Amino acid sequence: MNPAPLMVWLSACGASRDFAGTLLEDQTFSYGGVERTYHLYLPPEPTSGPSPTVILLHGGGARIDDVLGLHGTTAPFAAWLTVADREGVVLIVPQGLDHHWNDCRADCTRCPDSDDAGFLLALVDELTPTHGLDPERLFAQGESNGGFMSMRLAQEHADRFAAVGVVNASLPAQDGCAPASGRLSIAWMAGTADQAIPWAGGEGSGGAGSGTFQPMDDALEVWRTRLGCDDAPQETAVQDLDPDDGSTASRRDWTCAEGASLRFWTVDGGGHVPPSITEQVSTIWEGIVGPQNHDLEMAEEMWAAFSAVSR
Repeated sequence: MNPAPLMVWLSACGASRDFAGTLLEDQTFSYGGVERTYHLYLPPEPTSGPSPTVILLHGGGARIDDVLGLHGTTAPFAAWLTVADREGVVLIVPQGLDHHWNDCRADCTRCPDSDDAGFLLALVDELTPTHGLDPERLFAQGESNGGFMSMRLAQEHADRFAAVGVVNASLPAQDGCAPASGRLSIAWMAGTADQAIPWAGGEGSGGAGSGTFQPMDDALEVWRTRLGCDDAPQETAVQDLDPDDGSTASRRDWTCAEGASLRFWTVDGGGHVPPSITEQVSTIWEGIVGPQNHDLEMAEEMWAAFSAVSR
């Protein structure tokens, strides 16, 4: 099952969002002979120099309007607007072809065959001189299919990104991408009760069309080895702000080679939905995707990890 298309009518609806910056909606960019669409968010007070930039990558089946909750839908990624306003971060929110990304899952039949990595890099190159983007502080963060796409960027284009953020995604059991090269930092969240991307690996609730996945512990060890990280991480418990949300969280931090870092949040009992304190999804939606953790604000945690590094 692919739950993302149901998000529109199952999420709580209300008025359009207020934000201090400028949202340029439905911008277009031609790549490979195909016109692609994206939203661009410019903060009200850019940094004094080049601006840090975060590419937000939606999950499979999702629309970019819903990523930012522009029509009142509950959207954990919308917390990035608060971060952008406060920190002077530029947000790029691109739309995948047919609402999906071509990540590294060789056995994902619903993923397109488009050159999405090339598109994203070309889009950044196009926007950099006009909007003063900082090439040393380029980040990508995605959830589910978007999380796998972030993994692809980390694996194939570590020379372009200072860090990537991954939520509710693992590594593919059948990897169709080039071998990893280069080092960068990774911030990663996953729930142990995620049925779409099972912690134990294998095929998820999306069926064969979504491909198969490595067990989360194995995927984490792959990246720990790739990044040359210490064997023993520093472990930190996350305060259980909502004892009734059905989940708790903890964090592990590894120091890695060449200034890289690996940060991993285990959401014990968390489902296939990003954690959020301010953007809490409905109980109906939780009945489909599993419990949402209310102890972490995904965007704030990701930015805390991103802001500590540069390329």
